Amino acid sequence: MLAVVPPIRRKLGYIPPEMIPSSYPVPGRGRRPVSNEFDDPPPSEKVKRLLEYKEKMEREAIGDDRFAQLSAQLPQRVRDNLLS
Repeated sequence: MLAVVPPIRRKLGYIPPEMIPSSYPVPGRGRRPVSNEFDDPPPSEKVKRLLEYKEKMEREAIGDDRFAQLSAQLPQRVRDNLLS
């Protein structure tokens, strides 16, 4: 019975599917450089000063109003990211 099935399928118009590729074809060219347009911009001077001061305060474990003063100058979304 098994020897009969493939010829009948072919006579009825069955076409076997293409083989699934086992690897991605590598292009025959050099790699294109990636643009930096999606990278985060460098932090501003205010943010740098705030981060430096925050690290200093964490190292020294000293509470100070200077951190609050510097963070008050930043936009709300930046403050939320820094304090979380």
